[in-house]
Amino acid sequence: MDPDLVVASFVRQFKSVCTDTKTEVSLDLQAKYINRRKDYTGSPFGAEHLIDADLVEQVIGNMHRGGKAVGFDGLSTEHLLHCHSLVICLTGYS
Repeated sequence: MDPDLVVASFVRQFKSVCTDTKTEVSLDLQAKYINRRKDYTGSPFGAEHLIDADLVEQVIGNMHRGGKAVGFDGLSTEHLLHCHSLVICLTGYS
């Protein structure tokens, strides 16, 4: 079998599987999110809505570990799972 044909076949296969066909939709959703967030002030909340480092650590520990995709902030689950514990403490108090 010709190695060039094998390589070309792999390239075609991986290009078809790994090509992002939803980039335009993703960029549109990101723009909508950013546009809505700039004027968002949030709802008033009481003591039952407080976020602390223990809660942040618990949420990160329960995150789905299968995907590698990043969010609008450029962070993936792996970033949070493998970050220094100081980041969790700071996040709980921001």
